[in-house]
Amino acid sequence: MVAMIGLGCVLLIAGLAVLAYFAFRFLKLARAAGLSSGRDVERVMLEARALSDRLRQVEERQAALAERLDRLSASAARLNYLKDEFDRSVGRLLRLKS
Repeated sequence: MVAMIGLGCVLLIAGLAVLAYFAFRFLKLARAAGLSSGRDVERVMLEARALSDRLRQVEERQAALAERLDRLSASAARLNYLKDEFDRSVGRLLRLKS
């Protein structure tokens, strides 16, 4: 029983040490990025949310543009086919006329 309690305490202390290590790394990276207070972090998070909204809008516009480009490509291919058919038909008439 004592061994189980001791093992639990060791695991708890190890977990806290890992948590402290990652918190220290996070704070070090935040300072390196120029964030020194909670307000700075909140400001960066708000900017990130705004950028994610803009990114979503750009992705929607890009999808709509890709769809229109596909339709335009299909129309161009159809027009090329019709032009070739017209040239073939008119070419026969021109040969008959000469």
